[in-house]
Amino acid sequence: MLKDTQKSDRWQRARTPEQQEKRRLDILQAAYKLFLDKDFEEISLNSIATESKLSKPSIYLYFKTREEIFMHIFEEAFREWITNSVKVLGTMHEGADSGEIAHAWIDVLWNNERMCSLAPLLQLTIEHNISEDLLTDTLRMKLEESKKLQKSMQRFIPGINLTDTFTMILYALNLFSQFVANARNRRLLSVLSSDEFSSLHIDLTQFTINGVARLLDSYMNQYIGIINK
Repeated sequence: MLKDTQKSDRWQRARTPEQQEKRRLDILQAAYKLFLDKDFEEISLNSIATESKLSKPSIYLYFKTREEIFMHIFEEAFREWITNSVKVLGTMHEGADSGEIAHAWIDVLWNNERMCSLAPLLQLTIEHNISEDLLTDTLRMKLEESKKLQKSMQRFIPGINLTDTFTMILYALNLFSQFVANARNRRLLSVLSSDEFSSLHIDLTQFTINGVARLLDSYMNQYIGIINK
């Protein structure tokens, strides 16, 4: 009887703003745990409701699809990446070269646990039941965060525009998504550690840094050339 009462109390509608925010966070935390532990296709609103100890109608008060929940978590992790990147770049000397900048920026990304967990799922999420409105909101968020990074990058590449900054973010994110997926693939890691392939010394983090550094080099050459003219 006590369990039924507790369950009923848990499923009561949150009425105050504080209760509603806590309920929303409970849902996001429960969903994130599932994204870590299960394949994306195995996750449903029902499983998220079970994990968060809420009813499915309670979930619907806050989110309509698992994809919407995923994007909310991803957006928070994305903002954290840019915020911490701006802080790190702000401590660097203005004469830093492309390798130093790329290393500092991508190191922040690889140390963002949620980005490591969610980035490989991003494309899969976009392909499944995601509305145009949600994609629009996500793109707006990325552009706003790009403006923050653009301001920091202008210390090293004066005049760099928003389009190039946004492109750099997408390029880094795509490389990172691919390489972090490989870095967490146990079968691939097992094969790479075998005698046949161990001499390759593949460093996926460094691959990401090198790719971003080359893109930064092209921007530096482009904008420095404009300034010198």
